[in-house]
Amino acid sequence: MRAEALWLNIIGVLLILVGLVIFALPLVTYSTREKVIHTNSVDVTAKRQKALAIPRPLALLIIAAGIAVIVVAARKAR
Repeated sequence: MRAEALWLNIIGVLLILVGLVIFALPLVTYSTREKVIHTNSVDVTAKRQKALAIPRPLALLIIAAGIAVIVVAARKAR
């Protein structure tokens, strides 16, 4: 049972860290390649930047889930 509690602690800490990163950086940017012109002999692509906004309440829920997992791990370790 102690190995299970250890893994739950690791998962809980990872959830908290992911939640903190999302809370600190709610806007994730990434780039994609899109075809601008497509003909029989020529393909022209363009590199475009896009942004993905992650709501802060979701980050708070992830942090709360991490805390809950750590609490469950502490109870299983007993």
